[in-house]
Amino acid sequence: MKRNNMAIAITAPVLVLIDQAIKTVISRWFFDREFSIIGDYVQFRPKHNTNLSWINSWLGLGVGFIPHILLNIVLLVLAVYIYRYCNSRHRISRIAVTTFILIFAAAFCSLIDKVFWPGSLDYIYLKGLFTFDLKDVYVTACEALLIVLVIRTNTRRPELLKFSVIRHTVKDFLKYVREDFRRSPKAEKGL
Repeated sequence: MKRNNMAIAITAPVLVLIDQAIKTVISRWFFDREFSIIGDYVQFRPKHNTNLSWINSWLGLGVGFIPHILLNIVLLVLAVYIYRYCNSRHRISRIAVTTFILIFAAAFCSLIDKVFWPGSLDYIYLKGLFTFDLKDVYVTACEALLIVLVIRTNTRRPELLKFSVIRHTVKDFLKYVREDFRRSPKAEKGL
């Protein structure tokens, strides 16, 4: 378990630093440049995306800065609790640890983007589709690993994907979070 914690504590910040370093270099020296990476299909084309999320951009929802920041923080805290819960109840596989690393890195990158870049500096353009950045690669890789984890679970231990087991796990998770809040120093002081 401690090896998992160390892997996350080292790797996630490194991924965040790589993402932010790339954006800093692009914003200072390459923001006005465009060039082809793979023909016309994949291009380096920096753009400042101020829609704050791909859902907001794609659906044109117009959701503002504060709700995005709050949602980002809630999702980050939820991810931390899910990791801690899983780590306390199960032996976490390497694929799951990698998934958590990518979740944490993407969430921190997203929060930094919203606070310091007021949006996101996207720079890889897929012709006719969208422009993305390294953080989006983290998210996509995380989604792919989640699919792999579900498929592996379904083939190795299909009983874990039954509704009754999932419902029990969710109840146990909520109990774990509630007990953690009760153990917190603020709860002990009555604040």
